[in-house]
Amino acid sequence: MPGYLQYKKWQQIVAIFYIYDILFTYIFLIFLLMTNRIHSFLGELWLSPQESEAYEMALSLGTFAASTLGMRLSLPRSTARYTCESLVRKGLMIETRKANTKLFAAENPTKLFSILHEQEAELIRKKEQLSVTVKELEQKYNPNAKLPKITFYEGIDGIGRMLDELLTHPTTLYSFGAGDYFLEKEPELILNFRKKAKHAYKKVFVMRSPKYRHLHEKDPLNYQTKYFQSLNELEVDFQITDDMLSITSIKQSIPVGILIKHKEIVNAFTQIFQELWNHTR
Repeated sequence: MPGYLQYKKWQQIVAIFYIYDILFTYIFLIFLLMTNRIHSFLGELWLSPQESEAYEMALSLGTFAASTLGMRLSLPRSTARYTCESLVRKGLMIETRKANTKLFAAENPTKLFSILHEQEAELIRKKEQLSVTVKELEQKYNPNAKLPKITFYEGIDGIGRMLDELLTHPTTLYSFGAGDYFLEKEPELILNFRKKAKHAYKKVFVMRSPKYRHLHEKDPLNYQTKYFQSLNELEVDFQITDDMLSITSIKQSIPVGILIKHKEIVNAFTQIFQELWNHTR
């Protein structure tokens, strides 16, 4: 019987320790949650996690040396001193001297309100500056500006697809460059495009090299042709429509075509073409 009573007593002791362990764990978790909440809020006031932890610890230390804070937080003395000095600059600690030792003390937590007010005032100042800056930027803003759409084509088949794309906007075609050089190298590609262009475009203005004059005795009626001496050695061809510009080169081992869709760029090339046209016989 005494052995049984002793056993029950030990059971009660173990149960009590178990309950205390649960309570301690619960309290510790609440402490962690509160600490994390405090650190999270202090972080919103532009404090680093280390500064938040140092300020919270300093509240209970009174006046202290940086080494004391370092021991409490397991930080090197230099790191603790740097953290304290940073908190002094931010208005959350006071720095004093005793003999040759720097001492620190935490400001009253109510100082956080004044820091928040300072941040609010700074935010209002930045908002006023932003209003002025936005007005200046709005003067430069062009909502109609668009980046050019550029498509690259490779090989003869690719260039064929690019030329077909030009035919989707049949207005006026301006052509100058090495089209006749291409005609010698890739006759099927060029003849096919010219056949379609004859029916697609109302007017076609062509600037050609004089050495290919003999090839154009039977140009369609909608073709107007001028000859430009400087095109004799050019091996790149340009085609301009209402809103597209194509640039083609077939001299390389892999022919390359570039199609640019951009109104301002196309207008610039059109003006250059018209200027050359007006000064060429």
